[in-house]
Amino acid sequence: MGSALSGVAVSLGAYGLFNWAISRVPANQASAFVNLLPLFAAVQAFMVLGETFTPIQMVAASLVLAGVWISQDSRTDQVSDEDAVIAAPSTSAASLSREGGR
Repeated sequence: MGSALSGVAVSLGAYGLFNWAISRVPANQASAFVNLLPLFAAVQAFMVLGETFTPIQMVAASLVLAGVWISQDSRTDQVSDEDAVIAAPSTSAASLSREGGR
């Protein structure tokens, strides 16, 4: 019964907070937080059910938190105009005629 309650609480809580976040911030920012679901489940299992939190789980939790933090870092969103031009494929008529119509 405890496992079912833990699963329901984590799912409802996490998805409820995710939906709340989507209504307040852009989807690309809120979507990173879905990665925290397993972490919250493990923490709740540790606190409520008395499960063990192993060193490998602590490392994994740290990696998940670091990944979410990096994805939300405002410095990673800044792309220069030069980078955008390099990353964007050229599909203009002039470039197609130079490439032989590919």
